[in-house]
Amino acid sequence: MKNKSEENESSKKKISKKVIYIGSVLGLIILFFGIKMGYHSWCYETTDDAQVDGNVIPIRTIVTGYISQIRFVDNERVKMGDTLVVYDTTRLKAQIVDAQAQVLSAQTELQSCKTQVSASEYNEMVAVSNSGSAMDNISVAKARAWQARKEYLRFQKMNKEGAATEQTLDNMKTAYQVATAQLAVARKQFDASNAQVSTNRSQTQGSRSIIYT
Repeated sequence: MKNKSEENESSKKKISKKVIYIGSVLGLIILFFGIKMGYHSWCYETTDDAQVDGNVIPIRTIVTGYISQIRFVDNERVKMGDTLVVYDTTRLKAQIVDAQAQVLSAQTELQSCKTQVSASEYNEMVAVSNSGSAMDNISVAKARAWQARKEYLRFQKMNKEGAATEQTLDNMKTAYQVATAQLAVARKQFDASNAQVSTNRSQTQGSRSIIYT
Protein backbone atom coordinates (compact mmCIF):
# COMPACT_ATOMS: atom_id res chain seq x y z
CA MET A 1 0.00 0.00 0.00
CA LYS A 2 1.05 3.54 -0.82
CA ASN A 3 1.70 5.74 2.06
CA LYS A 4 0.29 9.22 2.43
CA SER A 5 3.36 11.02 1.15
CA GLU A 6 3.34 9.02 -2.07
CA GLU A 7 -0.33 9.83 -2.63
CA ASN A 8 0.35 13.54 -2.13
CA GLU A 9 3.25 13.36 -4.58
CA SER A 10 1.06 11.65 -7.18
CA SER A 11 -1.66 14.26 -6.72
CA LYS A 12 0.86 17.08 -7.17
CA LYS A 13 2.09 15.49 -10.43
CA LYS A 14 -1.46 15.24 -11.78
CA ILE A 15 -2.18 18.82 -10.86
CA SER A 16 1.07 19.96 -12.52
CA LYS A 17 0.15 18.16 -15.76
CA LYS A 18 -3.28 19.78 -15.77
CA VAL A 19 -1.76 23.19 -15.15
CA ILE A 20 0.76 22.64 -17.95
CA TYR A 21 -2.01 21.51 -20.35
CA ILE A 22 -4.30 24.39 -19.49
CA GLY A 23 -1.40 26.83 -19.70
CA SER A 24 -0.42 25.47 -23.12
CA VAL A 25 -3.96 25.83 -24.42
CA LEU A 26 -4.25 29.36 -23.05
CA GLY A 27 -0.88 30.18 -24.55
CA LEU A 28 -1.95 28.96 -27.98
CA ILE A 29 -5.18 30.93 -27.74
CA ILE A 30 -3.32 34.07 -26.69
CA LEU A 31 -0.79 33.53 -29.47
CA PHE A 32 -3.57 33.08 -32.06
CA PHE A 33 -5.37 36.23 -31.05
CA GLY A 34 -2.07 38.07 -30.79
CA ILE A 35 -1.16 37.12 -34.37
CA LYS A 36 -4.67 38.04 -35.58
CA MET A 37 -4.57 41.43 -33.87
CA GLY A 38 -1.06 42.06 -35.14
CA TYR A 39 -2.11 41.25 -38.73
CA HIS A 40 -5.18 43.45 -38.38
CA SER A 41 -3.15 46.34 -37.01
CA TRP A 42 -0.61 45.86 -39.81
CA CYS A 43 -3.22 45.88 -42.59
CA TYR A 44 -5.79 48.29 -41.18
CA GLU A 45 -5.52 51.68 -39.61
CA THR A 46 -7.63 52.57 -36.59
CA THR A 47 -8.20 56.11 -35.51
CA ASP A 48 -10.88 58.37 -34.07
CA ASP A 49 -10.09 61.20 -36.50
CA ALA A 50 -9.92 60.07 -40.17
CA GLN A 51 -11.42 60.69 -43.59
CA VAL A 52 -11.98 58.40 -46.54
CA ASP A 53 -10.29 59.17 -49.84
CA GLY A 54 -11.14 57.17 -52.98
CA ASN A 55 -12.26 57.25 -56.60
CA VAL A 56 -15.93 57.74 -57.35
CA ILE A 57 -16.88 55.75 -60.45
CA PRO A 58 -20.27 56.71 -61.90
CA ILE A 59 -22.33 53.90 -63.38
CA ARG A 60 -24.50 54.73 -66.36
CA THR A 61 -27.04 52.18 -67.48
CA ILE A 62 -27.93 51.58 -71.11
CA VAL A 63 -31.66 51.86 -70.45
CA THR A 64 -33.59 54.18 -68.19
CA GLY A 65 -36.67 53.44 -66.17
CA TYR A 66 -38.10 52.76 -62.72
CA ILE A 67 -36.38 50.25 -60.41
CA SER A 68 -38.60 47.53 -58.98
CA GLN A 69 -35.97 45.67 -56.90
CA ILE A 70 -32.60 46.46 -55.30
CA ARG A 71 -30.57 43.32 -54.65
CA PHE A 72 -27.61 44.67 -52.67
CA VAL A 73 -26.94 46.58 -49.47
CA ASP A 74 -24.40 49.31 -48.75
CA ASN A 75 -20.77 48.17 -48.71
CA GLU A 76 -21.70 44.67 -49.80
CA ARG A 77 -19.03 42.88 -51.83
CA VAL A 78 -20.29 41.97 -55.28
CA LYS A 79 -18.77 40.05 -58.15
CA MET A 80 -19.08 40.17 -61.91
CA GLY A 81 -22.42 38.87 -63.10
CA ASP A 82 -24.37 39.69 -59.94
CA THR A 83 -27.77 41.30 -60.47
CA LEU A 84 -27.77 44.54 -58.52
CA VAL A 85 -31.05 46.13 -59.58
CA VAL A 86 -34.15 44.97 -61.42
CA TYR A 87 -36.00 47.40 -63.66
CA ASP A 88 -39.74 47.63 -64.10
CA THR A 89 -39.98 46.43 -67.71
CA THR A 90 -43.59 47.40 -68.36
CA ARG A 91 -42.63 50.59 -70.21
CA LEU A 92 -39.77 48.85 -72.01
CA LYS A 93 -42.09 46.09 -73.21
CA ALA A 94 -44.47 48.73 -74.55
CA GLN A 95 -41.56 50.36 -76.38
CA ILE A 96 -40.59 46.98 -77.84
CA VAL A 97 -44.15 46.43 -79.07
CA ASP A 98 -44.13 49.92 -80.60
CA ALA A 99 -40.75 49.28 -82.27
CA GLN A 100 -42.00 45.96 -83.65
CA ALA A 101 -45.05 47.73 -85.07
CA GLN A 102 -42.80 50.32 -86.71
CA VAL A 103 -40.65 47.55 -88.21
CA LEU A 104 -43.75 45.82 -89.55
CA SER A 105 -45.00 49.10 -91.01
CA ALA A 106 -41.60 49.71 -92.64
CA GLN A 107 -41.58 46.19 -94.08
CA THR A 108 -45.07 46.74 -95.47
CA GLU A 109 -44.02 50.06 -96.98
CA LEU A 110 -40.92 48.42 -98.44
CA GLN A 111 -43.01 45.71 -100.05
CA SER A 112 -45.36 48.38 -101.41
CA CYS A 113 -42.38 50.25 -102.89
CA LYS A 114 -41.12 47.05 -104.49
CA THR A 115 -44.57 46.52 -106.01
CA GLN A 116 -44.57 50.10 -107.26
CA VAL A 117 -41.13 49.58 -108.79
CA SER A 118 -42.35 46.48 -110.60
CA ALA A 119 -45.46 48.31 -111.82
CA SER A 120 -43.42 51.35 -112.88
CA GLU A 121 -40.92 49.16 -114.73
CA TYR A 122 -43.79 47.41 -116.51
CA ASN A 123 -45.46 50.71 -117.39
CA GLU A 124 -42.10 52.02 -118.59
CA MET A 125 -41.69 49.03 -120.91
CA VAL A 126 -45.24 49.48 -122.19
CA ALA A 127 -44.61 53.20 -122.77
CA VAL A 128 -41.37 52.43 -124.62
CA SER A 129 -43.24 49.91 -126.75
CA ASN A 130 -45.99 52.44 -127.43
CA SER A 131 -43.38 55.03 -128.31
CA GLY A 132 -41.89 52.62 -130.84
CA SER A 133 -45.32 51.94 -132.29
CA ALA A 134 -45.99 55.68 -132.46
CA MET A 135 -42.73 56.15 -134.37
CA ASP A 136 -43.82 53.44 -136.81
CA ASN A 137 -47.20 55.16 -137.15
CA ILE A 138 -45.42 58.41 -138.02
CA SER A 139 -43.48 56.65 -140.75
CA VAL A 140 -46.69 55.16 -142.19
CA ALA A 141 -48.54 58.49 -141.89
CA LYS A 142 -45.68 60.31 -143.63
CA ALA A 143 -45.77 57.85 -146.49
CA ARG A 144 -49.55 58.19 -146.85
CA ALA A 145 -49.38 61.99 -146.63
CA TRP A 146 -46.62 62.08 -149.24
CA GLN A 147 -48.60 59.76 -151.55
CA ALA A 148 -51.81 61.76 -151.02
CA ARG A 149 -50.04 65.04 -151.78
CA LYS A 150 -48.50 63.53 -154.89
CA GLU A 151 -51.92 62.32 -156.11
CA TYR A 152 -53.53 65.65 -155.30
CA LEU A 153 -50.89 67.60 -157.28
CA ARG A 154 -51.22 65.17 -160.19
CA PHE A 155 -55.00 65.49 -160.32
CA GLN A 156 -54.71 69.25 -159.90
CA LYS A 157 -52.58 69.35 -163.05
CA MET A 158 -54.96 67.00 -164.84
CA ASN A 159 -57.90 69.22 -163.84
CA LYS A 160 -56.21 72.22 -165.36
CA GLU A 161 -55.74 70.22 -168.57
CA GLY A 162 -59.37 69.10 -168.48
CA ALA A 163 -58.47 65.47 -167.87
CA ALA A 164 -60.01 65.32 -164.37
CA THR A 165 -63.26 66.58 -162.95
CA GLU A 166 -63.66 68.99 -160.07
CA GLN A 167 -65.23 66.23 -157.99
CA THR A 168 -62.22 64.00 -158.41
CA LEU A 169 -59.90 66.88 -157.55
CA ASP A 170 -61.92 67.60 -154.42
CA ASN A 171 -61.70 63.94 -153.41
CA MET A 172 -57.91 63.99 -153.84
CA LYS A 173 -57.66 67.19 -151.85
CA THR A 174 -59.74 65.68 -149.04
CA ALA A 175 -57.59 62.54 -149.03
CA TYR A 176 -54.47 64.68 -148.81
CA GLN A 177 -55.90 66.70 -145.89
CA VAL A 178 -56.91 63.52 -144.07
CA ALA A 179 -53.42 62.05 -144.52
CA THR A 180 -51.85 65.28 -143.26
CA ALA A 181 -54.12 65.25 -140.19
CA GLN A 182 -53.27 61.59 -139.50
CA LEU A 183 -49.57 62.48 -139.64
CA ALA A 184 -50.12 65.25 -137.08
CA VAL A 185 -52.02 62.84 -134.81
CA ALA A 186 -49.23 60.26 -135.09
CA ARG A 187 -46.66 62.89 -134.09
CA LYS A 188 -48.73 63.93 -131.07
CA GLN A 189 -49.10 60.29 -130.04
CA PHE A 190 -45.33 59.89 -130.30
CA ASP A 191 -44.74 62.97 -128.11
CA ALA A 192 -47.26 61.69 -125.57
CA SER A 193 -45.58 58.26 -125.53
CA ASN A 194 -42.18 59.86 -124.94
CA ALA A 195 -43.60 61.93 -122.10
CA GLN A 196 -45.12 58.79 -120.58
CA VAL A 197 -41.75 57.03 -120.81
CA SER A 198 -40.11 59.91 -118.93
CA THR A 199 -42.84 59.91 -116.27
CA ASN A 200 -42.66 56.17 -115.68
CA ARG A 201 -38.87 56.28 -115.60
CA SER A 202 -38.96 59.02 -112.95
CA GLN A 203 -41.48 57.03 -110.89
CA THR A 204 -39.28 53.93 -111.10
CA GLN A 205 -36.19 55.84 -110.01
CA GLY A 206 -38.13 57.46 -107.15
CA SER A 207 -39.39 54.11 -105.86
CA ARG A 208 -35.91 52.62 -106.12
CA SER A 209 -34.43 55.53 -104.17
CA ILE A 210 -36.89 54.87 -101.33
CA ILE A 211 -35.91 51.21 -101.22
CA TYR A 212 -32.15 51.76 -101.21
CA THR A 213 -31.95 54.73 -98.82
